[in-house]
Amino acid sequence: MTKTRPARRVSFLSIALTSTALAAPAPPSIFVVAPSGVPAAGPTFGCGDRLVEVALTTGSVTPMKTALTTLFTYRPRDPGLINPLRRGRLRVERITLDARRRTAVVHLSGTLQLNGVCDAPRVTTQLNETATQFPNVRQACFFLNGAPLERALDESGRTIPADVCTRTFTRRP
Repeated sequence: MTKTRPARRVSFLSIALTSTALAAPAPPSIFVVAPSGVPAAGPTFGCGDRLVEVALTTGSVTPMKTALTTLFTYRPRDPGLINPLRRGRLRVERITLDARRRTAVVHLSGTLQLNGVCDAPRVTTQLNETATQFPNVRQACFFLNGAPLERALDESGRTIPADVCTRTFTRRP
């Protein structure tokens, strides 16, 4: 007489944990601008503008890249809201995370088109809020075509002092 093994029991708890562990993160948000004078809820910054959160409807295995890529092409549906980043042609080349400093280092390529002095704080605020919404990111550093983003945003031609991100993360030749 041959012995048969008893049927193996699978715990529903272990299946649920596995499914949760493999699930894509919750959909991230992007941030657009309500210029000064346009009624909107959100924190005030720059030239009296307000930051407005827009929740994305789909998740991703690369949520920061997805959020930034969406931000670069997003046309606000609400009248009065603007997205200065949409005027340029930006692309995320790579994102690295310095886990110890909880800093995201984002390398972008392309062009950025600014329309006046208020666009610089709009662009930096949109990018920073989009990148720092994730729990493992406390600050973000952005580079455009290999140079610190601040250089592209400075229209005065003066030298911008290096900040902690620039000193730490620029590639040396």
